[in-house]
Amino acid sequence: MPKYYIKRNSTREIISEISEADFTRWIALQRAAIALSEIETMYSISVRSYLELESFLMETALQFSANRAPLELLDGTNENWLENCNLKVLNILNAHTAYLDHLPQRLVDLEGLCPKLIQSMKAKASKTFDSCFEYRIVMLLRNISQHSHLPIKGQYYSMKSRYEGDRETTPPSVLRVSIDPYFVSHQLVNAKKGRAKTRQEINDLGLSMLDAKMTLRLFVQAFFDIHDTLRTLTERVLEDVDAGFAELQSHPKTRVDSDSFGFVLEDEGGGSYFFSRDLPSTIRKKRDQWTAIRSVAKRYVSSEATKRNDTYYGSDPQIWVN
Repeated sequence: MPKYYIKRNSTREIISEISEADFTRWIALQRAAIALSEIETMYSISVRSYLELESFLMETALQFSANRAPLELLDGTNENWLENCNLKVLNILNAHTAYLDHLPQRLVDLEGLCPKLIQSMKAKASKTFDSCFEYRIVMLLRNISQHSHLPIKGQYYSMKSRYEGDRETTPPSVLRVSIDPYFVSHQLVNAKKGRAKTRQEINDLGLSMLDAKMTLRLFVQAFFDIHDTLRTLTERVLEDVDAGFAELQSHPKTRVDSDSFGFVLEDEGGGSYFFSRDLPSTIRKKRDQWTAIRSVAKRYVSSEATKRNDTYYGSDPQIWVN
């Protein structure tokens, strides 16, 4: 009969021989843990790509606010700014594509511990696609960006005064500055690649442009909903991983010093599987990230001073501190 072992990671010293059933069970848990970790990493990359775009737009708005100059004076040329903005948007599209491309294999690694997971995730993705117009727009943008046109075609400078109370022209007030990139509707409608129904939906709006920030924010919200569903469906799997790793580490013959990185399971054929002590807790930390993305379309970041008690806000009566 084949033999299976637990070994120390550093020396490959045999700690204990284990049964085939335990070996098979622990390997399934290890594969599930790696799958959960990689899914969270791919999602985090997607979120970070979105935050890079928002950071770029905020930085541009701040520079514009300080200089009151066109973007070509801030960034060399307007073409340079568009190039940088398109780079950020393409990163969002590519990160989302990478997530979708990686997900099927990761779901296969989880399916044995979570029956019908693949079916449930396909249903959730389909429901999100059908219910969120912005998700469909971004899927169309992805196809068009791969085959035809860059997504961002221009931007508007927005400067709007906000006054205290109902007054519209009397100080105190503040001036809000933002940069608003946009997608051109006719480029999406006339594209040869992409879903015809989505192109028709855009055409039916009867508008010449789509605001890029709100389109992408609502898309990011919808994408979070898909990923959060995966987190919910696999919570029991993560609990099993926690229990399995704890069982392995508390096995009477496998107790090692607390500074050990983990264990290695091996079979006689040379198959070797590393078990990190920290992997389950690392997955938990990853799953606690980015939860506020669920409402990102309603949020915006401002450098405006906000009023608090017992705080001095300067002597200029014409500046409104809200």
